[in-house]
Amino acid sequence: MPAAYKNWIKDARMYLSEWWTEEPLDHVQMMYVNFHGPARGDLDNRVGSVLDAMKGLVITDDNVNVIPRLRLAFAKAKAADAHVFIRLVWGEDE
Repeated sequence: MPAAYKNWIKDARMYLSEWWTEEPLDHVQMMYVNFHGPARGDLDNRVGSVLDAMKGLVITDDNVNVIPRLRLAFAKAKAADAHVFIRLVWGEDE
């Protein structure tokens, strides 16, 4: 993997570990991911990077048994304003 990708994963895991303090989830009913940033790259690659960062920390795995549904969106923004919004729905009350 390229160094820039490894650094992105490292940074993303740092932020995720501040946000997620529970054990990794074995099943998520729905995952919403909204990307805001420059219009570069593919949406499927972007979400793959997010899932790689979440794996073993927020979710046990990124396969369809753990995350059967995804909803993705992209909004163009300046690089300085780039961010990713993640919303997970899980548990018995979905």
